[in-house]
Amino acid sequence: MKKLFILALLGTALVSCKKTSSGSTQSIQATIGGTATNFNVLASGTSTDSGKNIELIALNGTNQSTAYAFDIIINSNSAITKGTYSDINSNTQFNYGPFATSSLPSYSSAFLVTDPITVVVTSISTTNIQGTFQGDIYMYQDSTQAKRTVTNGTFNVNLKEQ
Repeated sequence: MKKLFILALLGTALVSCKKTSSGSTQSIQATIGGTATNFNVLASGTSTDSGKNIELIALNGTNQSTAYAFDIIINSNSAITKGTYSDINSNTQFNYGPFATSSLPSYSSAFLVTDPITVVVTSISTTNIQGTFQGDIYMYQDSTQAKRTVTNGTFNVNLKEQ
């Protein structure tokens, strides 16, 4: 089910991937489990419900057997603004999983853990969002399973209202 959700989201990204208004390429990058990763394929952002829900998605490659999909969702009772959002309050979710193969494990934020995923929005407009993120993600969203630490996360992604 989660794979179908990610694939549907990435399909949406196909039509909205372009350069930022400043001319620089959209980017999402982080060190995940000690490995620096660039999610620069089909990077895009979607804003819904008058800016109360924002989703950032991208891939780290084009090889379907090895590419991983990235997904951050931020939900709020009011429009997302500059500030800090955390999965400790269940308003932020991070997903990192294989794009096409089910033989690789997927990792997600697990609510109420010691080092939750934290997203800091440093700049936001109706057309672009920028910021940082970090925290722990767990295999199959289960805090008793294998953990990967996410550090040095940054994003600069265009937003499209839906």
